[in-house]
Amino acid sequence: MLIKRVRVMKLCWDLMHSKEHWAIVLRSRAVRGADCIHHHIFSSLWSGMKQEFNTIRENTAWLVGNGEDIQFWTDTWCGDPLI
Repeated sequence: MLIKRVRVMKLCWDLMHSKEHWAIVLRSRAVRGADCIHHHIFSSLWSGMKQEFNTIRENTAWLVGNGEDIQFWTDTWCGDPLI
């Protein structure tokens, strides 16, 4: 069960961030602003993906440096700087 959930979460991440055509088309149909639609789409995967959508959105963030450049050792990648 956990492996299935991880696979669905990976697919959901790809849906949210991929530039591939399938993701662009599905995002245009299923994502409204920062949230996903909750009505049924005829897809065997969508019911699992919409359950994980908020989990992915609420537990991911990109914070790298000041947005101008990246300092590998001093930027906070996973909490504290590496040095």
